[in-house]
This record gives sequence, structure tokens and C-alpha cells, in this order.
Amino acid sequence: MIELAETFRFRPIASAELCQWLDDVTLAGLAAAVRSEQQQRALANGDQDAIIDEAFEIGFIDDGMAVAPWVRGPFVVSPSIVLATSASSHTSRLINVDDTWVWNSNELVREDKRSSAGRGEGFRAVALLPIIEAMRLDQVTGRQRQGMYEARTVVSFEVRGSAVVEVAQRNLGRRDAPRFD
Repeated sequence: MIELAETFRFRPIASAELCQWLDDVTLAGLAAAVRSEQQQRALANGDQDAIIDEAFEIGFIDDGMAVAPWVRGPFVVSPSIVLATSASSHTSRLINVDDTWVWNSNELVREDKRSSAGRGEGFRAVALLPIIEAMRLDQVTGRQRQGMYEARTVVSFEVRGSAVVEVAQRNLGRRDAPRFD
């Protein structure tokens, strides 16, 4: 087993070669095992409280909006915010992970929410995710009015190595904006 691990450590291409030989069921099982191991290592090696406290200090800009996700320790740190603009509407900047809202993501290690200080009601949130190669993150900025959510901009990121890299940015016009009930 140690010899096999050393082969993969010094020849990363060997991992790709191995995957080519595996059947689909075994490959899916291996992918699940790798993700599970990444989550366990993140839990064991990261000071979640310190990282979350730091994220609440630096993860929101002057206008209150959340900044882009980043890597800190063994985690992808993903801030989000919801700010009420009136009794029936709010603006938000939320994180979507591989086509699932971060709070519903299977990758979520921990999420903390705190009430927003200042203008309007609302909350700030910080989510911690393990660093998983090629994980996609969309930062969706939008607003809700009269019960309908309308996305305005989407900035897409991908985890590459130990960094979160911006890969696309889309401004959605009223006609293109997805609506959610």
C-alpha cells in the first residue's frame, strides 16, 4: 500500500492513468471516497472558529456585499449576505456550489449566520467547504421583490489546486434573469 501511495505522490499522472482503467462503478466509489477524505482532513486540520471570525471581519465590503470566495487553511471560505431594502424586498449575494445553494450542498462543512448591522434587516453568512479540485462556485447577486427572486449578476469560480479562480462573469438583463418562486 505504501509503495502504491508513493507512486501516486511522485507521479500525479499515474492517478489519471489509474482512473482510465477503472469501471464506472469503481470510479464513482473512488470519487466519493476522495471527497469524503478531503472533508475529513478539512475538519481535522482547520481552526473553523478562527477562520469564520476572520471571514466575518474581511469578507464583506463597505456597501455590505460579500466578497469573492477564497482559500484559507483547508477550506474554501464563501461569504454570503441578504439585506432587506423594504418590508417586501431584499438584495443578496449568495453562493451556489456545483448547481446547489451552499446551505444545501453535500460539501458544506459548516455555515455560521449573523445579523447584519446597519441599514435594513438581514444577515451575513460564512460557509466553509473543503478544497475540492474543479469544484464550481457561482456568486449570485440579485434581489427579491414581491416574492420573486431575480438574479442580476453571476460570477463563476473554479477551485484549481489550492486557489479559487474566477472563470466567468455574466450580467443578466431583465429578460435573461432567472426567476425563482
